[in-house]
Amino acid sequence: MGSLVVSRRLIVAVPLCLLFVGCSPTVSMTTSEPSAVSQATIAAQPVTGAPIKPSDPVVVTASNGHLSEVVVSGPDGVLDGRLSADGSQWIAVPGELGYGTTYRIQATAMDSRGVVTTATHQFSTIEPQEFFAGQVTPVEGSTVGVGMPITVTFDRAIKDKAAVERAMTIRTPTSIEGAWSWES
Repeated sequence: MGSLVVSRRLIVAVPLCLLFVGCSPTVSMTTSEPSAVSQATIAAQPVTGAPIKPSDPVVVTASNGHLSEVVVSGPDGVLDGRLSADGSQWIAVPGELGYGTTYRIQATAMDSRGVVTTATHQFSTIEPQEFFAGQVTPVEGSTVGVGMPITVTFDRAIKDKAAVERAMTIRTPTSIEGAWSWES
């Protein structure tokens, strides 16, 4: 019976403690509006500034989110590109930029909350100081023998032969090895 009395005293003592000590149980909650600003950021390469070479890569990246749309357009239309599996990076297909041209990048990214941000960038490609032309033989679509050389005849003397060699690309259905040589 003694334990029963002790229990009753404890039950009575707890509300008195709460009343005198000021330990009343309270729950307070506050709410705040989530930021309407996206946490995702968009960066583009090249950045606005000095003109780039048409062979330079065009890359758009998203941080703290993923790209939902990328459009790179110029006077000839929209460039093709590839979006990474995780949506963090878009890369333009090489070889589509022209000389002396201005391009516009419009990109949209979304953060993990679904808040969208957009960015617009603009860049230009270099205007070559001198163009020269070359006649290629055999002509495209020709059927030739295994040892037939590919010949390029230019309309003027070439000063920087190494630069011309680096700029020329031959595409074949199967991989083959070759090298350029010069004749006057």
